[in-house]
Amino acid sequence: MIDRSTTGDEDLELILPRWRAGKRTIRSAFTCAKMGVVPPLTREGEVAIAKRIERGQIKLNKAISRSPIAVAALIKMGEELAAPKLNIREVVTFSEQAELAGEEDKADEYRQWTVDGIEGINRIFRNALKESIDVAHRNENHARQEDAEKLLRPARQSRAVAH
Repeated sequence: MIDRSTTGDEDLELILPRWRAGKRTIRSAFTCAKMGVVPPLTREGEVAIAKRIERGQIKLNKAISRSPIAVAALIKMGEELAAPKLNIREVVTFSEQAELAGEEDKADEYRQWTVDGIEGINRIFRNALKESIDVAHRNENHARQEDAEKLLRPARQSRAVAH
């Protein structure tokens, strides 16, 4: 007959006797022991997890790419590639197939594509920067006009009353 009045710690001591430092440690060990009992993922479960990871990576890349610091670093990298102070293999990860096929002559082509792409990003970034400065100036001018209107409003109102 099994004694059900025990807490289960004795059974755990038989499995993991070295983990007997305290209740919290025993619970952690028990959780780890139970992990082996969980059934493996199904194909659909693996696909769902892979999609979540991919969405997270896309969100991360978007957040990083919207940072002016990251754009400045990318532009600097493009300048170093164009110089060429930097090797394309230090920046771009080539597939194993391309390396095994011995497509060494493609490295210059990939470098040029990368430099062209970064130059395009640089043009877009400079245009966006100019636009943001223009918007800031327009907002500043608009704010000045509003301030002037506020200052002139009482004078205009007093003239309207006087007439």
